[in-house]
Amino acid sequence: MRTVLAAASLLLSVTPAFAHEVGFGNGFADELWSTDPWLLIPLYAAAILFLVGTWRLWRRAGSGRGIRYWQAACFWTGWSVIAIALVSPLHWFAERMLTAHMVEHEFLMVAAAPLLVLSRPLTAFLWALPIGARRWLGTLATAPPIAALWIALTNASVATLIHVATIFAWHTPSLFEAATSNPLLHKLQHATFLVTALLFWWAMLNLPKRQFGVGAAHLFTTMMAMSLLGGLLTLTPRLWYPSYSAPPLGRPGGGRRAGPPTFGCLNNYAKVSDVTLALWARLLARVPEAQLLLYARTEAHRERVDKALRAAGVDESRAIFVGRQSLALYLETYRDIDVALDPYPYGGGTTSCDALWMGVPVVTLAGRTAVSRAGSTLLSNIGLERLVARSEEQYVERAAELIRDQGQLAELRRTLRERLESSPVMDAPKFARDFEATLKSAWRTWCEGGS
Repeated sequence: MRTVLAAASLLLSVTPAFAHEVGFGNGFADELWSTDPWLLIPLYAAAILFLVGTWRLWRRAGSGRGIRYWQAACFWTGWSVIAIALVSPLHWFAERMLTAHMVEHEFLMVAAAPLLVLSRPLTAFLWALPIGARRWLGTLATAPPIAALWIALTNASVATLIHVATIFAWHTPSLFEAATSNPLLHKLQHATFLVTALLFWWAMLNLPKRQFGVGAAHLFTTMMAMSLLGGLLTLTPRLWYPSYSAPPLGRPGGGRRAGPPTFGCLNNYAKVSDVTLALWARLLARVPEAQLLLYARTEAHRERVDKALRAAGVDESRAIFVGRQSLALYLETYRDIDVALDPYPYGGGTTSCDALWMGVPVVTLAGRTAVSRAGSTLLSNIGLERLVARSEEQYVERAAELIRDQGQLAELRRTLRERLESSPVMDAPKFARDFEATLKSAWRTWCEGGS
């Protein structure tokens, strides 16, 4: 008993750990792990209710009675799967990648739901409540209208129809797009997926043994329906979900963006080192008509930037900030940036590719380590070595010169996406061939007794 309770307590108290501590920001936990109370409060409430209810029941009836050990294991495994789907970095990626979004849904419906049904958590939940509340809920649950509704909803055919209809409804373009842009609708989407999956698996796992074939037929029907949806998403000739595609390169109305010239950096704020801030302050002093657009989620991040600019004699009002955005809004933000600035010494990777894809040139400072040379590698592969600085002064000079060259900026905005597509960076077949050749060479060397 003590072992089970200790393990559950450990699950509740766990916090994300990372192999590399980032010393100049809040680190990746701020970015990748969700702290949304709408997600955390129900998760922790369910965990506490199950923990307290199990403890009370086992104290009275004996360990493993009423709720068996395997049922407790099923609950905590299912609970952990939900946490992985909605709180871990998987959720962060799901907001940006359609594939990760679909994986997140499968975690909820195919992994977590059957485990929770097998655990029968309502027993523990009831035992966590005062005896008066338990009796009232028991009376309510056995009332004829509620009992009849439950029997109807958990009929195998009805539960299957509700579950499949819910999945298809939320994947229609209008509802799916609304859910990706509206946080409350997105939470409702996940809630309905989980609730209808619980009904479905309750119906399947509680069928009499003689109806095994009926359950198999419903499972097969559901799998075929999901395969049909996957096929439609894969083979449709038109784009269903625009929020997962890059917006066009042009600006509304065409021509140069209105307002002052804008440097920008939408990298994780953890990469904004003191060296980086000092460079950007020098750059703003060199180009007094320019402003700086940064991604900074917290007030502390923004105050640190303002303080660094004031210390360098630069008006802090020239720094503007954006917070967390949907993928579509994030890409749209590049329309407000003329020149992207790579942080140092931990440069951008995916974010730099995003900037280039949106037609925004990136100026980088090449360092001596792999993480400080990613920008150099990327720019060299698309023929823009001239945007790679070898010193801090060169970094400031090249960024200042570029933002004042409207002809070059217009040309780059028009051609950068094509440059990226035709470069080795996006040549997947060539990468695969090179990787295969490297593996074969390593294998031959090993076979020949080399090292």
